[in-house]
Amino acid sequence: MFTGWTSPLSLLKEELVQREYEGHPIPDQIQEQVASLDKEGDRMNISAIDPLFDQISELPKSTAFRYEQPNDLDSIKSARPDGPRKLETLS
Repeated sequence: MFTGWTSPLSLLKEELVQREYEGHPIPDQIQEQVASLDKEGDRMNISAIDPLFDQISELPKSTAFRYEQPNDLDSIKSARPDGPRKLETLS
């Protein structure tokens, strides 16, 4: 059962954008599958959409992607440059 305001297909499209933004190129084949679901009005076809989520979650990061995007606090702290960590006094 699916609940919410956004359709599974819309969520998939948003995930494609996010994965690409994070350095995971989306193959044309997956782009075409998503476009065909959109054309056919299969916005709620979970049996066709879920496998695409699985495929994009397994996409490798591009070796050309130079940015480090840590998720946990310790990794974020270790990736930031050295320097003073002082907040300005606010009135």
